[in-house]
Amino acid sequence: MKVAFFGSPVYALPCLDALVEEEDMDPVLVVTQPDRIRGRKKEKTPTPVKAYALDHGLEVISPEDVNSPEAIRRIKEADPTVLVVIAYGQMIGKELRQTYGEDILNLHGSLLPKYRGASPIQAALLNGEEETGVSAMIVRKGLDAGEVLARARIKIHEEDDLESLEDRLSLLSADLMVEVLRDYEGYLEVKEDQNESLVTKTRKVTKEDAYLDFTKPAKDLVNHVRALKNWPGAKFDYLGKTYKVHGASALEGAGPEEPGTLVSVEKNGLGVRTGEGIFLITSLQAPGKKAMAVGDFLNGNPLEAGVLFQGKGQD
Repeated sequence: MKVAFFGSPVYALPCLDALVEEEDMDPVLVVTQPDRIRGRKKEKTPTPVKAYALDHGLEVISPEDVNSPEAIRRIKEADPTVLVVIAYGQMIGKELRQTYGEDILNLHGSLLPKYRGASPIQAALLNGEEETGVSAMIVRKGLDAGEVLARARIKIHEEDDLESLEDRLSLLSADLMVEVLRDYEGYLEVKEDQNESLVTKTRKVTKEDAYLDFTKPAKDLVNHVRALKNWPGAKFDYLGKTYKVHGASALEGAGPEEPGTLVSVEKNGLGVRTGEGIFLITSLQAPGKKAMAVGDFLNGNPLEAGVLFQGKGQD
C-alpha cells in the first residue's frame, strides 16, 4: 500500500514510524507543516515529522497551503493508494477530498462523535473522563464529521497528564492505523455515520485558558493542571507575580474563606480554598525559576495562611 502521510508534531511520529517498519506499507510522500521559529531559538526548525522523514530518506514537502496547485501536484505525482492524516495542522480541501474520496484516513484523538475539534485530549482530561481513545475516520467536509471506520479505547489513569495520555494515544493510533489499512476495504464496508445528536466540540487552547478559576471545585482545578500544565499552564497571581502550578491534588473541606484564599501552609502542600474543597498545590514554579516541590519553595518564599491567590476573574 502506497501512503501519503500528513502529520507534524511528535504525536504523529508513531504512525509514520509504523509505515516505515511495516513491509507491506510504503510512505511514498510525507506532508508536514512549514519550518517555523520554535522555542527560544531565533532560527527556523522543521517539524518533528519532517526531521524524521529526512533522517529516513523519505520524500517530504512542507507547503504553506496544502491545497495550493503545487502541493496538490506533488501529492498526485506520488500516486498514493491512500492518504493518512494525524495532527497535521491544515484542513484538507475540496480538490483533495474529491480526488481521493474515501481513501483519506484520519486518526482523531477521541471517541467520536465526542470531542471533535482541536483539543480532544485536553478536553477529556479537563472534563474528568475515565475513558478515551482514538477514532479512525474518513475525511469529509466539516470538522471531524466523516464516517468512523473503527475505534480503540483506553482507560485514563488518575496520574495521567497531557504528556502521558498523548504518548499512549499516539501509540494506540499507530496500532489502529495499521489494523485498518491492512483491511481497508473491509472497514469501509462497515463504516458508520456519526450521531449528530451526540456531537461535542472542542476549540483550540489559548494562553487565556491558563488562569485557574478558584470558584470551581478543587477536582476541576486538578484536571486543569493535568490537561494544561505543559502549555499554557495552570497559573495564578500573587503580589503582582504569576506562578505556575505543576502538581496538585484535591481534598475535602469547607470553610468561609473567599475562593483563592491560602488556608494552610505545609511542606507537603499549599491548601487553597475553592468553590468546593481544598486545592492542594504540591509543586509550583515562581517567575524565572524552575518548578520545585512546595517544601523547597517555602525555604526561600515564606507564606502565611490568609493571603489571596488571584485566578481567573479576580482583581
